[in-house]
Amino acid sequence: MPPPKLLIANRGEIALRIIRSAKALSIPTIAIFTQADAASPHVSAADEAYPVGGENGDGSDPKGYLDIDAIVGLVKKSGATMVAPGYGFLSENAAFAEAIEAIGVTFLGPTPYQMTSMGLKHEARAVAKKAGVPIVPGSEGAVASLEDAVKVAGGIGYPVLVKSSGGGGGMGMQVCRSEQELVANFESTRAKGAALFKESTVFLEKFITRARHVEVQIFGNGQGHVVHMGERECSVQRRHQKVIEEAPCVLFSSEMGKGVRKRMCEAAVRLGELMKYRSAGTVEFVLDVDSPTYEFYFLELNARIQVEHAITEVTHPGLDLVALMIRQGLSPSKSLPPSDLVQEDYLPIDGHAIEVRVYCENPKAGFKPCPGQLHEVLWGSVGKRGRIDTWVKTGTTVTPHYDPMIAKVVVHGETRDEAIANMLTTLDDSRIIGPTTNLDYCKTILSTPEFEAGEIYTTFLDSFVYAPPAMEVLSAGLSTTVQDLRGRFVGKGIPRGGAADGLALSVANLLVGNGTGVEGLEMTMMGAKLLFHVDSVVAVTGCQMPLAIDGQKAEMWSSLPIRAGQTLRIGSASSTGLRSYLAVRGGLLNVSTFEGSKSTFTGAALGGYQGRALIPGDLLTITPSSLSSFTPSSWPSVPAYDNTWQIDVCPGPQWDEEYLSEEGMKTLLEGKEGGGGWKVSPASNRSGLRLEGPRVKWARTDGGEGGSHPSNVIDQGYPFAALNMNGDTPVLFGVDAPDMGGFSCVLTVATHDLWKLGQIRPGDSISFNLIPTSSIPKLLKTLESWLSSPSSPPPSASSSTKPSELLKTNVLHRSQKPGKPETIFRSSGDRFITYEIGPMALDLPNRVLIELWERSIRALSLPGIISFSTCIRSCIVHFDPAQISQEALLKVMVEEDEKLGGAEGEEIETRVWKFPAVVDDKWCKEAVEYYMKTARKEAVYLPSNADYLAKNNGLGPDAVYDMITKTPWLVLAQGFFVMLPFMIPLDPRLRLVGQKYNPSRTKTPEGAIGLAGVIGAIYPIASAGGYQLLGRTLTPWNAWAKEDEGESKTLLSNFDQIEFYPVNEAEFIKIEQAYKAGSFKPTSSQKVFKVAEYLAFVSSHAKEVEEFKKGQKEASEALGKQEEEMFSAFQADSEKTSASANSTSTSDTGAPGAAGGGLPIVSPLAATVWKILLHPGDVIQDEEQNVVELEAMKTSVFVPAGEEVVGRKVKSVVVKEGEGVSPGDVLVTVE
Repeated sequence: MPPPKLLIANRGEIALRIIRSAKALSIPTIAIFTQADAASPHVSAADEAYPVGGENGDGSDPKGYLDIDAIVGLVKKSGATMVAPGYGFLSENAAFAEAIEAIGVTFLGPTPYQMTSMGLKHEARAVAKKAGVPIVPGSEGAVASLEDAVKVAGGIGYPVLVKSSGGGGGMGMQVCRSEQELVANFESTRAKGAALFKESTVFLEKFITRARHVEVQIFGNGQGHVVHMGERECSVQRRHQKVIEEAPCVLFSSEMGKGVRKRMCEAAVRLGELMKYRSAGTVEFVLDVDSPTYEFYFLELNARIQVEHAITEVTHPGLDLVALMIRQGLSPSKSLPPSDLVQEDYLPIDGHAIEVRVYCENPKAGFKPCPGQLHEVLWGSVGKRGRIDTWVKTGTTVTPHYDPMIAKVVVHGETRDEAIANMLTTLDDSRIIGPTTNLDYCKTILSTPEFEAGEIYTTFLDSFVYAPPAMEVLSAGLSTTVQDLRGRFVGKGIPRGGAADGLALSVANLLVGNGTGVEGLEMTMMGAKLLFHVDSVVAVTGCQMPLAIDGQKAEMWSSLPIRAGQTLRIGSASSTGLRSYLAVRGGLLNVSTFEGSKSTFTGAALGGYQGRALIPGDLLTITPSSLSSFTPSSWPSVPAYDNTWQIDVCPGPQWDEEYLSEEGMKTLLEGKEGGGGWKVSPASNRSGLRLEGPRVKWARTDGGEGGSHPSNVIDQGYPFAALNMNGDTPVLFGVDAPDMGGFSCVLTVATHDLWKLGQIRPGDSISFNLIPTSSIPKLLKTLESWLSSPSSPPPSASSSTKPSELLKTNVLHRSQKPGKPETIFRSSGDRFITYEIGPMALDLPNRVLIELWERSIRALSLPGIISFSTCIRSCIVHFDPAQISQEALLKVMVEEDEKLGGAEGEEIETRVWKFPAVVDDKWCKEAVEYYMKTARKEAVYLPSNADYLAKNNGLGPDAVYDMITKTPWLVLAQGFFVMLPFMIPLDPRLRLVGQKYNPSRTKTPEGAIGLAGVIGAIYPIASAGGYQLLGRTLTPWNAWAKEDEGESKTLLSNFDQIEFYPVNEAEFIKIEQAYKAGSFKPTSSQKVFKVAEYLAFVSSHAKEVEEFKKGQKEASEALGKQEEEMFSAFQADSEKTSASANSTSTSDTGAPGAAGGGLPIVSPLAATVWKILLHPGDVIQDEEQNVVELEAMKTSVFVPAGEEVVGRKVKSVVVKEGEGVSPGDVLVTVE
């Protein structure tokens, strides 16, 4: 006989619950999972785990838990001897039980016959009647027709309940209070039963108006011996589904109640004995409170373990119902002896227990499920006897595929009052941030006088009025996100983030009485519509957007009182500016802090509300405000926005004649010839503003080892708000920009002008005003005085500072000593200094010196040092000039540099990791194909990055495979994007070189291994990118690591080594699933990296390296020239297409209203017409009806009709899909 092994045919908390009992009995467990559940904790908690369902059994179908054939196949494959179905899914499916037993495996549950007899409710009524169990007055069996239904209802009296015979969980039933309602609902109930349960049969029962739902837990040995474990009350129900349960029933504390309990439990046992019931089951009754003796009637028998079984266990110390089920399955006869099931053992009830089911759902929106990522999960204490059965933790994503229940909170008290108090304390101390939950809803129910008095009926929640302390998003505009001013200063590729226009958010907060750093809503181009469920005080600042409270016009830049039930509507931006900000008194409470800030970074789904822009239905918890003593206030002087902007800047790290020609410098400052500025492209967002204009002339022809384009550099740290040269495209970095990469940063925005980056819109023009850093403190004071004395002149789009003479270098200090590489200190903005060692080349000894230098600066603990961004040959230091001046910091930096010796004798502790890798995989190929369809069709690196790299290095087709798998890779830095590791092959003979994508990709798969110049990287999440794609491995990034428990957000550290071992795509999928489930972790070992040994290795292969580099140089130069020609052709074609689109747009639209003289609906920004949503003759139904979908800022922009055209007919559609439009261009006219 094979050893026992238990397969759990379920997921979530019940799977974990079963695993817990099995482990206590030393029974090995087997989990099944779908891809949607691959990271669910039951997968790693079990001893084995297998994907279920989907194509080839890969788990791709979320409905895999319902796939009987697939599960039976896994039972056979795994060698399971028992199957535990849990609740839901197939737990009451007789066919499933039969299939399991047919292969000689024990099913831990009732027999298939018992399931069938209890599964159809009209048949269950007949069995109950035979057992002498009271049944609700109703039809004798199924009702075949509406005519019969009317007749039966007339006999038993209204109201009646029409119930689907196959229904369950509150579904498939309808209360009818009159013949008219019965006629209206009879056929629809039948249809619903057929759709949900494949059973159209219905029957009728008398509906008891003031009913209590009381159920009895039973357990049978399958031989006719049945015991009960007392009752549970489950009267708190929404949509006939339980929310709060308790044991024992409060009604049964009186002498009469005790008699009712005895009769009810005996009835439940009689039913089980008649059926010779096997395993755990629950007999549910409806109790009529209005009857003088608390008459009760049979409702149904749930032939499985119940969700709420925990409260029975808590009030019966030592009871483990799941363990009883397993023990029965282990017995040779599959039946526990009566001596193991003694009724007297279960009669005592110890205290009182309450269970709250926590769902990700919105009680205010009809309990709509709310899937999403949980950014914070913190449970309050439940005491010694309580427990929390859950499957979620911080970082868990609740998918839309399954039941939204995330936890069962169970508490115990000596009395019911104590249990209620304990539960309220537990829920008060719990914190769940992410999707909306029913946590506050349950707290509110528990605090009602009705619940406290025990006077709850099954219909209580039908009329229960719940007002969450929140504002509800009715419509979210184009992009509305939570942002604050604090930002994040951890570096390593986690963007600073925060409000793009911190000035406007600061004022909004001051107007409502908050500190300037409190979080608010940032609305881009189009505002939100918000319903307030409690009184509040708000303010809206930023670019001009029309405001209305319940349709009444309201003013921006003013504090506004809003009463519970009122709606605030924020319209679309006017012709200037891009973003507006909403502050709420007290802030937004259900937004978690990630690395010190509540700001949303949508690029990595971090921070804010679920890491994303808001959508309709979101609830933002706020603090109710007292309006009785409200005094309005307004800001007297408002910033002047424009479509032409002057931005004060300082030299960036590459503002030097070494990189840029003098002509190139002038071009960067002025833009178009004659000083026309740079035009902002529609392809702009919070990460950066892409600028269109002339090509910049460089002082060099390529980027050396950084890449073939002169804008390329060996990867370096980026200053905040830098002008980054992405190939030939300048990108003015925004708040969500990367902090590290391989492109030149030529200018840095002065601190006092950072707010402007949040208000520049596509189509605007920008010119740069180069100023000395010494002038910035005074300009900052002017800005700060406006915040403290708002009557002073406001800031504007223009510059108030005269430009300095053209500064041609940013070098602050240069040092060259015998035996040491040259070091350069560069001014990189008014808050950044860059430290460089050696030439623009990859040199490991120099990287070691950079590391030692950074460690020495850190050890000094200087005040005012904010962060370091250390990369291959440089370190950029971010400092606060209010605490340490540039001069003082420079002095210390130079002093520490002078203390450095050589790197040859240095040794660094490191780890060697083993990572799986798929070379030239399908996922990377799909990203390349998407790039060719959406960005650029032809380039030297297309269609195959691997083939390009082989040619670019003068090597054969296996070059990429050899580079990945035949040498360790050394991690040199982490940054750019959420701790992306920059790395190189240690063997210089396998150190390939390649250019970056130009322009960059918008899609890259998670775990992609990339290469640009000589630097490799692992993309931590799916994202944009510019590196050549070599293959795929595991991501080292874990956003939700518990750092207070010693975990790290990344597996890797600087100077770690990675050894990749080859796997195929199918093997990788399995490894990745196990990795995300926590059951697989790459192995690592300790090692010491010795610089001398590395140099000796390089020296021993010097001739091979020299020959390799010679061939590499020849090949890359040839392909570089070819790429120059191909890119020029691409750029010319792009300019031609853009000019054609603009010409078409201008000729078609003309002046506003010119197309036929109708009322115009215009484009709010420069964009491309993606889809036309209305046609001539259509009637505008409401102001929020969208007329055209545009594409801009890498997202869809819906243009609403507006209230002034509601009820009018569309006269003409002026634009065509695919063409470009400018701000103000007419899209549609209406009569």
